[in-house]
Amino acid sequence: MVFEPILWSQLGSFFVEISKIDRNYFPHALNYAQSGRQIFESSVRQKKEMKLAHWAELANLHLKLFQLTGDSSFLKTAGRTLDWLCTYQMETGAFKATNKSVESALVYTRGVGKIAEVLASVFLLDKNIIDSEFNIAYYKKSLEKAFHWLVSMQYSLENSFFVPQENLPIVLGGFRENYANFELWLDGAGHFILAAARFLKHKN
Repeated sequence: MVFEPILWSQLGSFFVEISKIDRNYFPHALNYAQSGRQIFESSVRQKKEMKLAHWAELANLHLKLFQLTGDSSFLKTAGRTLDWLCTYQMETGAFKATNKSVESALVYTRGVGKIAEVLASVFLLDKNIIDSEFNIAYYKKSLEKAFHWLVSMQYSLENSFFVPQENLPIVLGGFRENYANFELWLDGAGHFILAAARFLKHKN
């Protein structure tokens, strides 16, 4: 099977969930997590071009492994992945499409939303764990900046003047894909909703 960062992490997360019922599946979760981590760290060292959103789920997988096992080494991997992602956040709040992107035109809503969704998952952990393992003020600021950018890409009555009146009900609240592409993608909204729900749960 050809390695794909998103697929690897999602398969790992799938086996984490099954391991809650049958521990015999845990080695599979661990294998996907370890191989994903090794390729991530090797790619970073070799300064390869990497798509940020494709690696975000690796952090989520390791957070799930920590919740299952209590092993803090998984938190450290999640933290390293999230810190790496945050270094490529621009002043606008958006994240670059890749670690080698130089133009803000390359950013896109689904990618920023996915990173925000995973970043917000840290806030679901126990507060004592958050405070001891993560720079939570840094993550909070990063997440709020991402929310600010995402909201700027959201269709409202003020910026959807070109949409035919009969189409407004299905457009309002949606997110344009990027500065040049006005299409709405369902997962763009989905990532934003998950990120906001996780963050609000922490605040409450």
